[in-house]
Amino acid sequence: YHLLLLFSENLPLSCIEPKEKLVLPDCPVEITVQMLDHKRKILIIRELLQGTRRFGELLRGVTDISQKALTVHLRDMEAAGLVRRKVHPQVPPRVDYSLTKVGKSLRPVIDAMASWGESYQAQSEKLHPSLRAGIRQRNGMELPGKDNGEERQLVIPFD
Repeated sequence: YHLLLLFSENLPLSCIEPKEKLVLPDCPVEITVQMLDHKRKILIIRELLQGTRRFGELLRGVTDISQKALTVHLRDMEAAGLVRRKVHPQVPPRVDYSLTKVGKSLRPVIDAMASWGESYQAQSEKLHPSLRAGIRQRNGMELPGKDNGEERQLVIPFD
C-alpha cells in the first residue's frame, strides 16, 4: 500500500481508489450515454478531437465549467479509458490531455451531433427568425419569451 502511494502521486485518485466498479448496461445506447453522462464531457471530447490540450486550454474551450468540474470529468474519462493524461517532468509541472484510441472512436458520434445541431439550427431559424436573435442575447441580456418573470417554452416542430 505504501509503495502504491509513493509511485502514484501523479495518477488521478480514480486510478488509485475507484469510486465503484464499472458495470456496462446491455443496451449499446445506454453504454454511450454512461460514458458521456454529462454535457461537459461531450464538449471536452470535442476539444480533444482537435488535438492534445493542456488544462488551461480545455478550461477556456469548454464553456461554463469550473476547474473542479473539469478535473473531475477528466479523471472520470481517464478511468473510463477515453482520455490519456501525460505529466511532463518539469517545474512547474506540465500536464497534457489527449484522447485514447477509444476516445477517438467517438468522432462519428460527435460529428453526428454537430450535423444534427446545424440542421436543427437552420430549420428552427426558418420557422422562428426571432430565435437566432434570442441566442445572441443570452450572453448578458434578457432572454426573449419571459413575461412577468414566467418563462415560456418555445416548441419548434419538424416536418
